[in-house]
Amino acid sequence: MYPNFYVADAIYLKSIIDVLDDLNAPTEKLLSSVTLTRSHVATEQNLILELPIWQLMENSAKHVTRDEFGLLVGELFADKYYKQLMPELFGQDNLEQAINLFFQFVKQQSNCPNFWLKEDGDNYWLCRIGTPGIINGEEQIEQLVVSMLLTFLQHYLGKDWQPNAIKFKSVKSSNKVYLNKFPATQCSFANECTAIAIDKQHFKFNNKLPLQAIEQQPISRDPKLLITRLLAENYFGNNADANKIAKMLNINLRKLQRILSEQKSNLKELIDDDKKHKAQRLLATSQLSITEICQELGYKDKGNFNRAFKRWFNTTPLKYRKVRQS
Repeated sequence: MYPNFYVADAIYLKSIIDVLDDLNAPTEKLLSSVTLTRSHVATEQNLILELPIWQLMENSAKHVTRDEFGLLVGELFADKYYKQLMPELFGQDNLEQAINLFFQFVKQQSNCPNFWLKEDGDNYWLCRIGTPGIINGEEQIEQLVVSMLLTFLQHYLGKDWQPNAIKFKSVKSSNKVYLNKFPATQCSFANECTAIAIDKQHFKFNNKLPLQAIEQQPISRDPKLLITRLLAENYFGNNADANKIAKMLNINLRKLQRILSEQKSNLKELIDDDKKHKAQRLLATSQLSITEICQELGYKDKGNFNRAFKRWFNTTPLKYRKVRQS
C-alpha cells in the first residue's frame, strides 16, 4: 500500500493568495514559509499538495491575527470560484440530486473521499472527517469547508437558510469571532467529525440515503503518476532533485525511493523524463533561446544540456529545433 499524498486543486491556493493580497499581508513571505510560490497557481488545473496549503492557512491566520481567516478564504472562494469550479453542482432540480452529485464529484476529484450523510432524529447531517494525518491548519480548513458547504446548501434551501446545528471537529472553544456568523445555529465543539444539520422538513430523500461507506478509507494516489504530474507542472521548481521532492512530499527519501523501486522507477528517471519532455516542447513551440531553455530546465550550462539532449534524441537541440519549426 502506497502512502497517501493528498492533493487539492490550485484554485484553493489561489483563494488564500487573494485574501492575503486583500489584507496587504506579505504574501510571498508566507508562501515561501511552506515552499510555495505564486507560480503554483499558474493554471487552475494544477495540483497542490494539501499539507503546505493547511500549513499556509495556519501561518497566515497567525500573521494577520484573524482567527476567522479560514472563513474569509471560504467566503471568497464560494463567491468567486465555487460555481465556476463545479457549475453542475448548482444546476440540479433539487437538493437530493445535488447531494448525490456532490458525492460523485468528491469520489472523482479527490484521493480522500471523506464526506458522507447520516440520518439522526429530525436532521440529515452532512459530515466531513478531514484529511487523515494533517493537523496544522485544521481549524482554518474546517472554516473554509463549512463556508463552502453552506453556500451549496443555501443555493437549494434559500440564501437566508441557517442550519439547526453545526458540529465542529477542530474548534475547541466557543470564543471565536466567526461563530457570530451563525447566530441561530447551535454549535458544538471537539466532535469526531465536522457536520452540518439539515432539518428533514426541507426535503426528503426519495431514493436510498447516499451513505458514504468509504469516508474513512482514503484512496492512495499512485506516487509515480503524482510525481510525474507535479514535475510537469513545475511544482518542485526548475532545479528539482531527489531531496527537494522528498521534502516537499513530506516523506523520507529512502522510503520514497523504495516505493518507486517497487513501481520499477526512480526519482532520477522521473526527473530526467520530465526535462526531456519539456525540452521537446520548448524547442518546438517557444521562441526561447537555447540558453534560456537551459535555465528553464535547471541546467547550469549549455554543455550539460547538449549532452543530455544528444542522449535523448541522438541529435543537438539546434538541429532538432530547425526540423520541428521548419
